[in-house]
Amino acid sequence: MKTKVKGERGITLIVLVITIVVLLILAGFTLSLSIGHGGIFRNANKMDFLDNISELQKDINETQIVAKANGQTNEKILETLKEKLDKWENDNKEYESIQFELVLDEDNGYTLTYIKGATKNQEEWLKSVNFPGV
Repeated sequence: MKTKVKGERGITLIVLVITIVVLLILAGFTLSLSIGHGGIFRNANKMDFLDNISELQKDINETQIVAKANGQTNEKILETLKEKLDKWENDNKEYESIQFELVLDEDNGYTLTYIKGATKNQEEWLKSVNFPGV
């Protein structure tokens, strides 16, 4: 024998639709945080790019210090630095369109300078860290 409780109806279609709309809004918000203009993925790409560039700069600076301490000439230092830059370019194929140059500065040392080839975002990132040539 079935007994029917008065007033008990279960989930209505309206409640179901409202729940789906709320879930869609939350999903949209989550996606915009992940892949939007200031999203997590964009920031991760920026940090990866700047980390690679800073490692190259650090390697170039350390190489110059060691070479000068060993009494190497500027020509030999430049040759060594170009080899380091070529190796970095080969190891980082995703940045192969970006061109850098080693420029002799007033302190008689070489500075890594951006020439061309970066995307608009990469150029903005280089500007944000006051990279020479941008």
